[in-house]
Amino acid sequence: MIIKTKLYSPSPKADFVKRIALIEQLNQAKNNKLTIVSAPAGFGKSHLVASWCKEVKPKYAWLSLDLNDNNPDIFLAYLVAAIRSVDANLAEDAWHMTQGKEEKDAGIILTSLVNELAYYPEDLHLILDDYHLIQSEQIDKIISQLLELSPNNFHLLLVTRIDPNLPLAKYRAQGELQELRAADLRFCDDEANAFFNLPTNISLSDRCTRLANKNTEGWIVGLQLSALALRGQSNPDATISRFRGTHTYILDYLTEEVLTKLPEEVRRFLFDTYLLSEFNAELCDYVLDIQDSAQHIAYLEQHNIFIISLDDERVWFRYHHLFADVLKVHAKQSEQHNQAVHWRAALWFAEQGRLIEAVKHGFLADNTRQVVSLVEKHWPSQRVYHHDSQLIAWLKDVSISLLQDHPVLSGYYGLALLSHDPEKGMYLLDSTRRALAESKVNLNEAESTTYGIVNIGEAYIHAAQNNIDEVLERARTAFENLNPDEAVWRGSAKALEGIALWQAGQIQDARKSLNSAVTNMDRSKDTSAHITSRFLLADFYYQFGWLNQAKHTIESAIAIADTCHGYTIEGSADAYLLLAEIEFEQGSIDKANINLDIANQFGERGSMPETRYRYPLLSGRVANLNGKFDNALQLFNEAENLFHQSPAPCHRPPVFWKDVLYLNQGNNIKVKKEPSASLALHMNSHAYLPYLLASLESVEQVEAIFSSEETLDSTPRSFYIKLLIEAISHDLKGNTEQAKASLKTILTELSEHQDKVWINEVNVLKHFFERHHLIPKTRIPSIVKQDLVEPLSTKEKEVLNWLDSELTGPQIASRLFVSLNTLRTHTKNIYSKLDVNNRRAAINKAKSLGYLNENTLNSIE
Repeated sequence: MIIKTKLYSPSPKADFVKRIALIEQLNQAKNNKLTIVSAPAGFGKSHLVASWCKEVKPKYAWLSLDLNDNNPDIFLAYLVAAIRSVDANLAEDAWHMTQGKEEKDAGIILTSLVNELAYYPEDLHLILDDYHLIQSEQIDKIISQLLELSPNNFHLLLVTRIDPNLPLAKYRAQGELQELRAADLRFCDDEANAFFNLPTNISLSDRCTRLANKNTEGWIVGLQLSALALRGQSNPDATISRFRGTHTYILDYLTEEVLTKLPEEVRRFLFDTYLLSEFNAELCDYVLDIQDSAQHIAYLEQHNIFIISLDDERVWFRYHHLFADVLKVHAKQSEQHNQAVHWRAALWFAEQGRLIEAVKHGFLADNTRQVVSLVEKHWPSQRVYHHDSQLIAWLKDVSISLLQDHPVLSGYYGLALLSHDPEKGMYLLDSTRRALAESKVNLNEAESTTYGIVNIGEAYIHAAQNNIDEVLERARTAFENLNPDEAVWRGSAKALEGIALWQAGQIQDARKSLNSAVTNMDRSKDTSAHITSRFLLADFYYQFGWLNQAKHTIESAIAIADTCHGYTIEGSADAYLLLAEIEFEQGSIDKANINLDIANQFGERGSMPETRYRYPLLSGRVANLNGKFDNALQLFNEAENLFHQSPAPCHRPPVFWKDVLYLNQGNNIKVKKEPSASLALHMNSHAYLPYLLASLESVEQVEAIFSSEETLDSTPRSFYIKLLIEAISHDLKGNTEQAKASLKTILTELSEHQDKVWINEVNVLKHFFERHHLIPKTRIPSIVKQDLVEPLSTKEKEVLNWLDSELTGPQIASRLFVSLNTLRTHTKNIYSKLDVNNRRAAINKAKSLGYLNENTLNSIE
């Protein structure tokens, strides 16, 4: 949730001293990559930059930083939001990348952002105010990377009390750094004289203003505080002469000469509210249990008592940081009173849905137990607006024993920890389970949901360990305990149940559960859940050979992914990958290559980690089919290195295709020996085929294994394997007609599912069918067109130029200011006109026809 007031620049005072020379210096920001305005508190840094924005009116984005922005995910979200405040059409991809709950890839987000900025028609200045509050090395690295990647029209201004942890020496040596420091920001005597003679201040002699400026060393806030202290003084020269040039002295003087002269009720209001880093009248009324906060705030504004407006509507305010320090030093409230203020602020922010501010004040109230209770109450409903990393950051130092007293929060926290600290996560899930199971009263709705979530977490753990019974028990328990409104959690439970039934060989029940997972996910607003649940169901169909059902299901996932214009949802790439695999199996090799190319253009962000081995695996199968065995082996090895057994089964892992490759090369000795009997036959039936083909003497042994498994007849792929084993056995015994009958049945089944390629991938099988005169001996080669029937359009040529680069599809779409769906349409048209089926082939063909040359990308860049 973005707090919009952080994106507003402060309004400079209309009647303040015009600092023309400094504004002219800031004008040079457009000639530099980085400008830093670095000086201690009170030197007018933010006011100067805000004045420059108002006077010169550059195209700028403003972001006021606070301590919460030390979380890299939050920082990135605000950084992109600030850029988009300039132009809502900017950085749409990057914005959506920052909004998911998964861990963010700063490099991908920055690349997308920079690509958009490069095409922005004007110079754009990003101003990060109070950068000294950033204490995160990760964020310093993000800024360094942004500066390294940024185009010439992008300029960064950092307003800070201390030098940022950036390679300033390098930028200085390269002439890319502009610096305004305390020596530059100090008021000269003429400016001090102009300041004291403003209509709102007191008229002083030249000697007096020079003395004031000397004592404060040109420190602007010191001059402001001096002016306040001088109001009503009969002998201003004597007052100024008592000033010292130290910070502490001015603070002491303010206590006696400014704060004590304010009305009692205003001082009381100041001492009670300085604890709030930002406030409005409603918050102050609630915290202090009063009804006149609006009047106090109006008084402070009217009398210029160091209150700063945070929005254009003048609803939210903060005290100048130095003035807040003054109040902190001199407020005489008890610690108990201050803790009560913080706690009431925590309660108010929590009810407003601003949980980050609530937790901050809650911890300042020094009552960790109450903070844990507060988070437990609000996290379930607020989780959708936050990252799990935020919950982990809040609770990392909370004792296990305290968390165990709050089972609802402990369950959510344990689940969030599974990918960060599995041991601690599993321990919390287990202790939460016991606490809820041992409850002597019926579980309330929140506890019942937590019990379901705990079971989902444990089911996931057991699924990774292939403990089928435990997965089924916990998934079903989860589903029974989850409220019907908990659509994503119920869908997750059904998905895990479906996977377990799949592993157990209960195929029809698995299908029902996976369909139920899709139905439940569709009731949520989580687009990624809509896509990934369909991918799982489609993959189930695909693995077993129900190719038509798989294709229909995955095309519905792609239709959802294609509605997400301008940003990438996890699982989008995998949907195109699975469609490519299906098209390949059904003989549409060109379509398979095109969809695989589209999947690759998403980059890693669009894919799930457990599917990444399938990209080189499919490319290897294409190479193997075309007889490019060396290339195929390299790709299969790459796939094997990426492969790890996930909860969802893989029926033909990379090692199977390596065995097929060895068979095609006639290298039977390298084929893996007898498959492990510990693996379920309905998922492992393919492994017996290369084993049998490499050692035909094992046919009776393999035939006996398959004859004992009745469920193999219920799925196409296993049925094919069983019939092939029977055909090979008959052939070896000389029963030619019986062998041929089995082979004909296989072809009939393959035709029903449009499964056209698989037999051709194994040369021994292909020759076996050919020998029985059941398939042609040769395939008709495709005809390569030498000339384009239809020329490329101007837009297609532009897209083609960008295809000849290292950018991913989403990055190209961002550069061209088009949606991903539009880019895919252009890409498919290019492939069709060039008569190719992938990106690299399109580039090579275009170069051969003179559409591209080796310097194309350089000219674009």
